[in-house]
Amino acid sequence: MKKITYSIVAIFMLIASNSFAQEFYPLNLISLITDENLPKSKIININDYQLIEKGFDRMDDSLYVNKKSSEVVQFSANNKGNTTTIRIDYYTVATDLTRFANRAGKSGLDKVNENLFEKKFPNISYQIEIKRNSLFKGKKYTLLSFICKNSLAEKGGVFRNNDSYPLQNSTWYFDTDLQEDKSNPDEYVVGIKMSEEKKYNNKVEFLDDANFKVTLASQKTFTGTYTSSFISNGNPPSIYFELTKPKTKKGYVESLTIVGLPDNVAELRRAKNSLRYYQYFFNKRYDYTIEQKDLLLSIKINENMPVIAPAPSRKNK
Repeated sequence: MKKITYSIVAIFMLIASNSFAQEFYPLNLISLITDENLPKSKIININDYQLIEKGFDRMDDSLYVNKKSSEVVQFSANNKGNTTTIRIDYYTVATDLTRFANRAGKSGLDKVNENLFEKKFPNISYQIEIKRNSLFKGKKYTLLSFICKNSLAEKGGVFRNNDSYPLQNSTWYFDTDLQEDKSNPDEYVVGIKMSEEKKYNNKVEFLDDANFKVTLASQKTFTGTYTSSFISNGNPPSIYFELTKPKTKKGYVESLTIVGLPDNVAELRRAKNSLRYYQYFFNKRYDYTIEQKDLLLSIKINENMPVIAPAPSRKNK
């Protein structure tokens, strides 16, 4: 079962590496359900926390509607014989799915045709279907469906509980924080305070499920990618930021790091409020907590961590 769980995570992390214009992306869709720790009478639980945060109202046990955008998410789960079928139908108002189809085709899912991508294991399969001009209560949508068919004798544990915040397509205002750890003089707590209210002067936009853009109070900008935690296993949710690396001229080796970022706390403090100061904060992994409409990101760093020299490169033979 663990191998199957890891496979689906790997597949959908690959799919989520690009972007397309709807509220929920493939990785977001599978985070809307869980089959962990359920009584035998239930097949799935709906993680409606993420739906509600995205403006969807619960209409009944299986239907959620965003009254502002008119988008719809519908769930179904049933047993027939030895097979359990779980289905998530997302009726989106997006019409251009070119990028979505392209990245699905390059992911771990096998491309059957332009509108169907799937991955089959001996006792379980995953599918993404695309249906254009689908009707729901008389209105036309693009229908994105995630379907899982499971004939394993032991059910559950395929869809882990996900308590991360749905950051995609959202805008936040932020400030940074750097404090000494009183319990250890060699450690510092690095943090970012983010709010949906305009109480800070700097802004970060999560453009989709993978890309972000920062606009500082000085109007300077920079970009990067982010990955939210998918499986928390009881740990706090986390987010990993990585800055966009500068373009490398043809024939040159791509840099593994962002040149010019502060590499210690003293240098960071000297660079305060500069572009590279803020870039430092958006090139790390953080745990975070949610307080009402605020996100508090933090991580401990050690000033005296040993520096490991890179292995010597081998010359081409």
